[in-house]
Amino acid sequence: MNLLGREISLINKSALVFIFSLFFGCSPVYKNFYSYEPMKTDSKRTCAMGCNVAKQSCTFNMQQSYQLCLTSAKIDYQSCKNSEQWGYNSKGKYECLYNCFCYESSCDKPDLDLCEDQYFQCYTACGGKGTKTTRCVENCEQENAQTAPLVK
Repeated sequence: MNLLGREISLINKSALVFIFSLFFGCSPVYKNFYSYEPMKTDSKRTCAMGCNVAKQSCTFNMQQSYQLCLTSAKIDYQSCKNSEQWGYNSKGKYECLYNCFCYESSCDKPDLDLCEDQYFQCYTACGGKGTKTTRCVENCEQENAQTAPLVK
């Protein structure tokens, strides 16, 4: 692909990112918040300690998986770049001839809210009391604009 083709490709990618951010970047973002009442008996506290160990394990495993994904993405990208072949095309122009479209895979950040939700379920199963509240934390003005009544 020549330089002009690469510039057009970059422009197309930039346009897609811009359009995607218009539709999805301004949407409200919600987060769960949890509160817990202390356990009243030793057996319930012991049960809740098991929940805490499971939560820590869940968090650790998710963070490890994320780090492994990031490392793997970098290794794959570098391997691709190392296998590019450059040379002169039929018109005498020096360019990439083979394996020219390397990209670094993205990794989703771990959703640690899943671990917290599992902890909440475990804690309440142990006889504890807790509350879970979902609140808007980003782009909340968009949420209000979408639900506001229309004025005629």
